[in-house]
Amino acid sequence: MTMQRSFRRQVIYGFFIMVFLCVFTVFLAFITTRNIQYVFLKTMRDNVLSLKAAEELELALLSQKGFLANYFLDGNPLWIEKLEEKRVNFKDWLDKATASALTPPEKDIVKDIKLLYETYESERYRAKELYDSGNFQEAKNILLNDMWDAFDVLYQKCEDYIQINESIIQKSEGSLRNKIIGMMILIAV
Repeated sequence: MTMQRSFRRQVIYGFFIMVFLCVFTVFLAFITTRNIQYVFLKTMRDNVLSLKAAEELELALLSQKGFLANYFLDGNPLWIEKLEEKRVNFKDWLDKATASALTPPEKDIVKDIKLLYETYESERYRAKELYDSGNFQEAKNILLNDMWDAFDVLYQKCEDYIQINESIIQKSEGSLRNKIIGMMILIAV
């Protein structure tokens, strides 16, 4: 009879241990899911906004190309009005990029883009002023040389900004993957 009680106690203790382990595993799975969700949402919120701003900034820059040349070709001020709309769009995306830049490399490259764009705008304004004053050859030289060079450098900075954001997202994905593996190992143990 004592042997039956001893065996019964062992079964009951074993049952309670199994229940405890099951509850602990469910609790650990819940905590893991919440942790992964937090990391994922943080990654999405921080990095995806910055990547979108970088891509839209590049598109806004590209959308400005050719308006001044069209103005030089036919003298229609409608081209300058359209260019101004595109310039405002670029400035909006530059502000969004500035706000969403979190890391020092992002902040530095956005600052570089801002300075380069000011140079590009200055050259564009100078070319328009020369054209309007009748100095067509000098305006054309600025358009085809100085502005083109400034545009190329600016475009490359926008590309670099996109690459920085893509690498940050890849690092975040790696970190998230490592957390998932670590938690899965913990749950399995």
